[in-house]
Amino acid sequence: MQADAEIVARDPALPALALVLDAEAVSALLGKAAAPVHLRYKPGVSCMATFRTDEGFVILRALTRERFAEDEMSPRRAALSQFIPDLALIVMPVEADRRITALRKRFDLSGATPLRFKPERRIVLRQGDTMIKAMSKATWDRARLGAAFGASMGGPAVLSVDERHHVIRTEWLAGSSAEQSPEVFHRIGAKLAALHRSHADLPILKPVRPPAALKDLAVLLPDLAPQIRRLSKLLDQSLRDGPSVPCHGDFSADQVMVADDIAFVDWDEAGMGDPARDLGSFLARLDHDGAPGHHAFLQGYGPLPAGVAAHHAAALAALATEGFRNRRPDWPELARRVLDRVEQILTAPDIVEQAADPKIVARLSGQPIRTAAMIRSKPGKRALFRYDTDTAAMVGKLRIKGADLRTPALHTRLRQAGLDGTGDTGVPSLLGRVDPLNLWLQDLVPGSLLTEMIGPKGPCEPFHATGRSLARLHRSGVRAEREWTPEDEAEVLRKAVARMPEASGVVEALIARMLAADREVATIHRDFYPDQVLIDGARVWLLDLDLYANGDPAVDTGNFLAHLDEHAIRHGWNPASLSHQAAAFVAGYATLHAVPANTDLLRAISVARHIGIASTFPDRRHTPPAILAHLQATLS
Repeated sequence: MQADAEIVARDPALPALALVLDAEAVSALLGKAAAPVHLRYKPGVSCMATFRTDEGFVILRALTRERFAEDEMSPRRAALSQFIPDLALIVMPVEADRRITALRKRFDLSGATPLRFKPERRIVLRQGDTMIKAMSKATWDRARLGAAFGASMGGPAVLSVDERHHVIRTEWLAGSSAEQSPEVFHRIGAKLAALHRSHADLPILKPVRPPAALKDLAVLLPDLAPQIRRLSKLLDQSLRDGPSVPCHGDFSADQVMVADDIAFVDWDEAGMGDPARDLGSFLARLDHDGAPGHHAFLQGYGPLPAGVAAHHAAALAALATEGFRNRRPDWPELARRVLDRVEQILTAPDIVEQAADPKIVARLSGQPIRTAAMIRSKPGKRALFRYDTDTAAMVGKLRIKGADLRTPALHTRLRQAGLDGTGDTGVPSLLGRVDPLNLWLQDLVPGSLLTEMIGPKGPCEPFHATGRSLARLHRSGVRAEREWTPEDEAEVLRKAVARMPEASGVVEALIARMLAADREVATIHRDFYPDQVLIDGARVWLLDLDLYANGDPAVDTGNFLAHLDEHAIRHGWNPASLSHQAAAFVAGYATLHAVPANTDLLRAISVARHIGIASTFPDRRHTPPAILAHLQATLS
């Protein structure tokens, strides 16, 4: 990777740095597959890299030649380790850790399965229905107090405490990490609020300040230094010490177990501090991972303390180097996205929270809104709301980066061109704009999502009607302000499958065919699939026209059919089982317009894109191999 190569070039003091940044090179050195787990890098001083093999964890310590020559080890640690003088590199098993007391004192951990390991701090293991945490002396006192407090708050019960070896045994909680559902996130917020209302005798947490990760990132990616200096100054100005309450200290969705009840785990950092730090930490991890749940979590928490935005930004900034430390191949791009989001949080008003307040929206819109509910959101990008008055309901669409003026005007032009719902096709009517919130309001049209009708025994008529309505959109004559070219389509596809090298051959072959093909041009939806269609009896409502463009109509027909293929694979059906609904869609389109010549090709392009898309959704991560196999079978 270029960014890694540049780091190595800037740090010649560590001869083994290039090796420890390369998982394949480490695997070759060890003679077995090694997956990177974590990295602790101090430029010009050392780099400690943790890898996981089938046999457990391995530590590689890359040092300067001076430190390598001066490194002192006990005879036992030296006997366990491998020294490579040419590279100033030491390869060590977990047992050679010099700071974790139980390992240093040869505490018996046999029969336990290692789960997590942070060199010189802690190792976490499972033994039957017991979880074992072996700590360093430096982390022991807080971890012991935190475990006891956590148990009193419904966390894992403490079974035993070994003061001499710094080992805590707790019960193993059954359940799963926090699910991505609004109801669960609402319950998490409510439980966190209860924690903050409790009483405890815990250590005082250090005030949150601009994180060291920002300085580290400026070394890793020097071109970001100006933005980092600006953000550090903004954080320093924004962070203020608030009230002191019991805090989890390291709160995120993966510290939550969901079963019949909600339980928080990993209380090692618990202490007395500003409640906004837990809220900010939770929101930051959701942002970093691109996960939903922000609004439901905050709603469950209730009235918010001051300073949540500043703590949210600080916690997210602390994750700026996580992609590098965890060896994600896209770490430079991830770091840049993190910084942009931090800047957005610090410099823009929290319009999403304001848009969720019916009183604020009613005042700014002039509409008699009584209730507001977030339907879905994409953190840092957009959110969708439902607003209700005493007599009507409407949808609000919010775009974080600025008011969307194009799409509301497009709705008006399409309705004027006949797609007003008085016939068989319509788009929702514009009800107004709320520019201070980057929000526009549209009519909440009736109907059922077409997605709910997909199935091997599902009806055909809604799909026939959908094809006909798509043809009406393509023939509307309402010209778009944007162009969508085959080159644009190719770029999106390459980005989607960048982390799936096994698909690169078939993807490049498809792109070559697409770029060589003649194409039609029409006004297209550009993101057309069953979730964008409401069936209201004989009427079809077309939704989410934000990407409306001039382009090949096969982009829409192919994308729709590809979504049927992916839907079938995700649900364990043979894609051929939906052929009757696919055929009905094509036949409906053909009643008004010839089916676009490139439909089969763009269908394959969209199926290929789903290989990458599926890997970003927890409930679809099992499908990429099946999607690739289906695509290859289709093209053979």
